[in-house]
Amino acid sequence: MKSQWGERHQGVSKAHKVALLEGGGKYIQAQNTIKDMDWRNLKLGNRDVILGVYGMPLSVMGISENVNKANAEAGDYTFARWIVKPRLDRMVSKLNEQLIVKFKKAENLKIGYEEVVKETVDQKRELAESGMRAGYLTINEARELRGMDPLDSGNVLLVPLNLVPTPIVGDILPPPPEPNPFEEEEEETEVVEESKSLTEERKRLFWDVYAQKTARQEGMFVKVSGNVFDEQKKHIIDHLEKTGEIPTYLDDERIANKFQPAIELVYESAFEDAV
Repeated sequence: MKSQWGERHQGVSKAHKVALLEGGGKYIQAQNTIKDMDWRNLKLGNRDVILGVYGMPLSVMGISENVNKANAEAGDYTFARWIVKPRLDRMVSKLNEQLIVKFKKAENLKIGYEEVVKETVDQKRELAESGMRAGYLTINEARELRGMDPLDSGNVLLVPLNLVPTPIVGDILPPPPEPNPFEEEEEETEVVEESKSLTEERKRLFWDVYAQKTARQEGMFVKVSGNVFDEQKKHIIDHLEKTGEIPTYLDDERIANKFQPAIELVYESAFEDAV
């Protein structure tokens, strides 16, 4: 069979002839084709290994496969936080150490760079909402964080009425002693009666806290009223300039809704005090 095979197919002149296997012979492939080698996946594997060594996310390289908005933002943050920023810190530290000292009067000189780890959209939204709810950001400051235009009546703080500033002066009075159930009935009665009594100092402190709370509530209503009146005034003037007539209708329901949060806080504060 070997001699016959050589006679039929050996030599350049006999190349590319179709071979027929007789007598039940079976062909077994002894080498891999290009397709079987799977070069594409091998290249993708090498690419991922190289990018992983340098800490490069796929989205930063412009590769869009298996990338959505969430992991694209996470990739940008990871690249800036753990790849770009450490390298900038090392460069700046070296320049401040060896370059700045060569200048005269360089004690107050320092090389820096613009922050590269930017806040995400969700982080800005959470900062704006939490700052406005906590009362340390005005409405316009929160709108500026979201890239929105300021409002004419937005330079105000939304502070809950149940938060009362209390100066830290003097001694802090201890709470009244709790009655002991194992003591005799007469001693227990005396303890209860003593806990119900208030000294003049404690009465004054309670009154000061209540006066401060009501003053803040009054100030809140004054601000809301001022904003409402300013808005009505602007509406009337604009309508008068456009039509030459004074408007006879104001949106009372919308105005009432502006007072609703302040009124609800007053009722909640009164209910907590009663409880």
